[in-house]
Parts: sequence; C-alpha cells; structure tokens
Amino acid sequence: MNRPRPTPFVIVGAFLISLVAGTAVQAQTAAPELMQKLSRAGERFPQANIVFVEKRRDIRYEQDGTYVDRTHCLIKLLTEPAVQYFATLPVWEYYSYRSQAKVEFARVVKPDGTISDVPADLIADVPNPMYRRQNVNDETMRLKTVTFQNLRVGDAVEYLIEERCVKPVTSDFELKEGKYLQEDEPVAYVRIEINGPAGKPLKHMLRCAESLVVTSTSEQKDGRTSYIWEARDIPPFISEPGWNTRQHFAARLLASTIASWSELSRTGYRINQASMDEDDNLRAAVAGATRGLKTNEEKAASLVRFLRSNIGYKGLTSVSAYQGKPATQTLRERFGVCRDVAVLLCSMLRAAGIESYPAATGYGRVFDSEVPHDIFQHMIVAVPDGQRGYRLYDPTAILRSTDRLPGYAGEAPLLVFRPEGEDLVRIPHIAATENLGTIRAESRIGADGLLSSTVTIGGRGAYEEDLRNWCRRTKAEDYRKRWGDIVAQVNPAARVIEVSTSESSDLDTQFLVTIRYEAPGYAAPGSDALLIKTPLASDCFERVLTDIVARAKKPERKYPFILTTTVAAVQEETLLLPPGYSVESTPEPIALEGKDVSLNIRYIAASPAGEANASQLSFKKKLSIDSRQFDPANYVELRKVLEANSSSKNAQVRITPHPSDPRVY
Repeated sequence: MNRPRPTPFVIVGAFLISLVAGTAVQAQTAAPELMQKLSRAGERFPQANIVFVEKRRDIRYEQDGTYVDRTHCLIKLLTEPAVQYFATLPVWEYYSYRSQAKVEFARVVKPDGTISDVPADLIADVPNPMYRRQNVNDETMRLKTVTFQNLRVGDAVEYLIEERCVKPVTSDFELKEGKYLQEDEPVAYVRIEINGPAGKPLKHMLRCAESLVVTSTSEQKDGRTSYIWEARDIPPFISEPGWNTRQHFAARLLASTIASWSELSRTGYRINQASMDEDDNLRAAVAGATRGLKTNEEKAASLVRFLRSNIGYKGLTSVSAYQGKPATQTLRERFGVCRDVAVLLCSMLRAAGIESYPAATGYGRVFDSEVPHDIFQHMIVAVPDGQRGYRLYDPTAILRSTDRLPGYAGEAPLLVFRPEGEDLVRIPHIAATENLGTIRAESRIGADGLLSSTVTIGGRGAYEEDLRNWCRRTKAEDYRKRWGDIVAQVNPAARVIEVSTSESSDLDTQFLVTIRYEAPGYAAPGSDALLIKTPLASDCFERVLTDIVARAKKPERKYPFILTTTVAAVQEETLLLPPGYSVESTPEPIALEGKDVSLNIRYIAASPAGEANASQLSFKKKLSIDSRQFDPANYVELRKVLEANSSSKNAQVRITPHPSDPRVY
C-alpha cells in the first residue's frame, strides 16, 4: 500500500467558504452534494487505497508575520489497510511557543450519509514523538492527533484545523508545510489560497509534471492580494526506490515573502548574535583546548574535538529553527541540539581570535533555490579560509577529530549567516574516496574443511560514521547477534567466535570492527577437485553499498536516482587452501568503468614461500559510486555495474589436490 502521508502539512487545503468563515454545520446527515463528491471520487479511482476528495488550505498573513492557517481535508477510505492506518491519525504539527492550534471539527461520513462527530476526548494534543526519537525533549513541539472510531471500508474522514501564529520568529511568511499538491494516493481536488498585504508581496514557484494542470490566479482587493492555486484529478506520485523521491519530484508549491537569500542570511545572523556570548568559564575552556597550538586550523580542530567529546546531543526548548540558546548556557549544561552547539563553537572560536559564523544546511534536502525559504534542518559553522571560501565544521557529527564534515554533506545547500548577507551555495562535492570502507580478511580452510577467518572492517568519512554509530546505538548482545546473522550468509553453519571494536567514543583513532568466525564443513577435502568461494565475495560484511544496491532494483527509472552519500569500498581477502590443494582456475577479472561508478574484481593465485603449488588465493574488489544523483540514462550504467557486482558473488574457484601429497586423504 502506498500509505497516505501521516501529517496534514503535506495535506494542503482550506475549508469550504462557509467553514472558512467559522460556520461549521453540525448536521447528522450529509448533504447530497457531499455524498455525490464521495461517490464520484471512489468511482474514478477504484484501485486506490484512499482518495483525497478535497484538500483545501486558506492562509492569511499580516505585515508583522502573524498568520491564520485553516486547513480542511476530506478523504475516502477504499481498503482495509487504509481503515487501519486512519484509526488514529496525526493531523497537525505546530510549536506552542509561537502558535495556537485547534481541531475545529473531525468526523466520519458513512456511505449512507450518516455523520459521526469525533468527541473532544478523542482529539489529543501531545509532544511530538518524532522529536523524542531524536532526543529532543521539547514540550513546545506539539502534535494534534484524531482517533476515528468504528471505521469501515467506504467511510470518509473529514477534519478542519486552524493554526494562529501569534509570535512569529521573523516578519516574513513562508509556506513551510503543506506545499505538496501531489500525494502517494490520488487527489480529486486541491485548492490553496494565500492572502497577504499588497505591500508584502509573495514570491512563489510551482514545480509539477507537464501533464499536471494547475491553474494559478491572483486577486487584489482592499489593499491585499490573494494568490490561488487549483487542480483536479491529480494522479498519485509513484515513489521509486532511492532517497526521498517524492520530496524531490512530486508536484509542489514554494511560497515566501523573504526578499532574498541574502536577507535570510542577515536575519539568521541577527537572531543568533546575542546568543554568541562568553564568560570566564567559556574562555577557560577555550584556553585549555587550544593551549600550545599555533595555527587557527589546529585550534579550530581542537575546539571541535572538545565539543564532540563533551557536549551531548539533547534539546529541551525551542526558540526557532534558526536560533541557538546562549553559548554559555550550552557549555554549562553540556548539552544542546545542532543550532545550540554551532552557536557555542562560534563563541569559542571568536574567543580564540578566529572569525566564524553559524551556517544553515540540510543534508539530503530538496534544493529548490528559486524562492528564498527555509529548506534547512541543520546548523554548522563556517570559518573564512582567506580565499573567499570557508572551512566548514559540524560539531555535533560523530566523526573522527580530524574530519570537519560528515561524508554525506557534499552538495547540500549552505547559507552562511553574516551581517552583510550571503547567497545560497552548495557544500562542495565530497569524493567517494573520502567515504571509503576497507574490509580485510585472513582466512584458511583446514584439512577437515573448517573455515577459520578474521575480518577487520574500518573506513573513513560516511563509512566510518555508519560503523561507529551502529555500534554506539546497539546493545552489546544485539550487536553480536547481528554479526552472527551476517556470517551465516557466508555459510549457514558459520558461527561467531569473537566480535571486538574500538572504543566508539574515542574520536582520535580510527574505528575498527574485528570479527572472528568459523564455518564447519565449508569445504570437503578429498581426492576430487573442489569448487569454493572466497568468503568476502559474498559481500555480506559490506553495509553501506549493500543498502544502495538494495534500492537500485528497478531496471529503468522515471526520476533520477538520489543517494544519501558518495561511497566506495575495498575488500581484500587472503585464503589459505586445504593442505595438498592448489588453485586450478579462477573467475575472470572484472573491470567496469561508467560515469561516476566503477567496479574492479580480481583473483590472484600465489605460492607461499618455499612451495611450488599455488595454495594461497587472494581476492580483491573495489566498488566506487562517486555521485549522489544519477539521471535515468546514467542510472542504467549504474545498474550494469551493480548487476555485475551481484553476479560476481556466485563466482567459484576450482581447486585440485596434489596426487603425490601425503596430506590428501
């Protein structure tokens, strides 16, 4: 099932004209017009799970940035999975420190026209659990949920929500949520109206497929302008495997009164300037962390190391998505979210005499840059490099001390907050070689066919961060069990003997994982030739590329294939054959080069010192993906390489005994 999106900030709409005026009718039987809409919607889209019969959104913003947002949605449920999903529905996310939100009404419309209003005790207002999962315990991040009782296939759910922003962060209006015109299920009718003062015009941009017709009009009256978008019979967006294809390619609307990216840069600097404070405690911490260091780069790296090691990622309060709490408070409390720690790093760098600025980014985010708006969900720090560029530091990323940014940060949007303003740019490309995983194994097959192997896994950049975080976030017993599941892919009888890791909190050394395992009966030595596989050829010890391969299953694509990171992996194994055996033949080498993707595999038979026969086998493989986006044509090239990689897992080595060797039995 293409599940409907769970929150209405992707369900745009304002209620019918009578309801926008606040005159909701508490009838117990639906009007004939409403029943006709529901009937027609079900008939037009019989294969859907649900139909968004109407999505309306009516927003009125003022000169000072306050606004009233009224959102109405009418949805018909056509399948049992949809009924189960809609039983308790998250309908609105908001911040109580700046807004008031209420569910004006919620109800169920039965196929016979009977209307059942949802009672008040089944409409909840709770802290948003999504942020709790991110260790952000902020009571002001709220979520409205509605429980619809006794739903059945053929029912419709309907609700109207009003949010009043009474304390805006800035005077600018942005359509931050509710911008998607297209859903994972069909939309019979959608209408968005945004009304604002004529002296505060709205910049807007519509992105949609050529086949989707959206009418766009504007009306002026009484010193105000209304901007209106309408569309009918919008087909569902069929997501393709990859990273957020709907976020990147579904029909969407951007709207904002922000004058320019430079203006947003100045605003970000202004609201953070007061938080970049310092006191004796902060100055002492800076002096201790930079003692004996000469260059600004050395000092900056040491301060980043100090923050990564001493400041926990946790949030309690919100001021805004842009504004961090006072630096001295974060240092004293020893915790904060990204914006808090970025502000603290700026204050510490400035105390060390190093010019620095907070900067907003969004790893893996949509990059619609035509209309200035808030596309960010992360804050880092920019230090001028003296060459009209910046050295960028992410103080909350769990990286090695020498790494300034996560390996997956490449090509993300970047807006540096400066008093004079900056334009929106991209973080430079981070090559696959900077996100390189290394997997090395020393293995042997004994005379009894027992495979014994020691595998060591490490890496750099995004690869190392994945390994380190997986270890940090997994209980010890679960971690060992997971490795047991992995070695079972080499051979069903394989068992883990030992798993050891570097200290995951030690950011000064490379993080390494070492696995010792055995597989009884891996081979059956005797008088006949054997076909065996090198264990690493199974690819089971490789984590990051395996996920990418799993997403690249479709033979062809309509949309570009977008990845979270560039990445490469080198796998090398030395395998000692059973006593008395030597290599007779190996698989053909593979050398494929495409646009931003390559694969090289080779097997090398060797004779240990003093032996005449090739009783040792080396396996070497490197797979590299050096782009985060492949258009449909280049995706075909990527698929060819990945298919060759998958096929290589079945390649076998033929080994034969030495007839005169007394060890053969």
